[in-house]
Amino acid sequence: MKKIIFSLLVAIAFCFGGCEDTNENLIGQRGVPVVPGIEDLAPAFFDLKSLESTFVGFNVVLSEGVTAEKVVLYVSFNGQGERKELATLTSFPAAVTVSAADAAGALGLNTDDIELGDVFNIETLTYANGETTWSVANVNANVACASDIAGTYSLTATGQGGGGLGGTSPWTAVLTTAEIVSKDGGVTYTIEPALAGIMVDYYAAYGATTVQGEFQDICGTITNAKVHDGWNPVSTYSGSIDEATGVITINFENNWGDGGEMILTPQ
Repeated sequence: MKKIIFSLLVAIAFCFGGCEDTNENLIGQRGVPVVPGIEDLAPAFFDLKSLESTFVGFNVVLSEGVTAEKVVLYVSFNGQGERKELATLTSFPAAVTVSAADAAGALGLNTDDIELGDVFNIETLTYANGETTWSVANVNANVACASDIAGTYSLTATGQGGGGLGGTSPWTAVLTTAEIVSKDGGVTYTIEPALAGIMVDYYAAYGATTVQGEFQDICGTITNAKVHDGWNPVSTYSGSIDEATGVITINFENNWGDGGEMILTPQ
């Protein structure tokens, strides 16, 4: 009799433990948020000169083995105002094309309302496992002009040092070429050397090296730069592109007063 009771208790304990573990797994699966990714963004901007026909394209993807009931695309304008529903996706990967006209229409705008420098913010809301999740993956589609400035440039630069030890003032760049590379097939580029070597000339004793930077060509204006001098972000980095010659002029300065003017001539 004792053996029967003991066996019965073991069976009950095993069942209870197994059932509890199964329930925990099911609950965990239901509560896990699904976050899609955005890949292959091209084109990455709306062309100001062709607003009736311009579009951005990208793929919405899920990780392998992950499913979602749907992903809803929302759009807002210049980082302000209410998000408006743009499209619903139910199969993945999903190839998405969003025209400027469709994005504007969802927001109650006309293409005539769109100006240079405007940004359409496209976000995803995912429905999966009983959860709704806003994704950190999004598309910020700038309104800009078609750009094609990638290449090798002859470089000249002059400027002054703010407090460095090695260089002379006024300063003249010893580097003679620069490379500009397209980052997204749109208006964003990397440039090296971003500061024409001024940090090396003035701060070699502290381990300074040439630096790579990033900027956008917004209809012939160099803007939205991300340049670091090796210690801090550069405070000033702007310029323009001569449409007739392709010559790029960039003015820069860091927080220490090291700065100057770069002239880049297409080779």
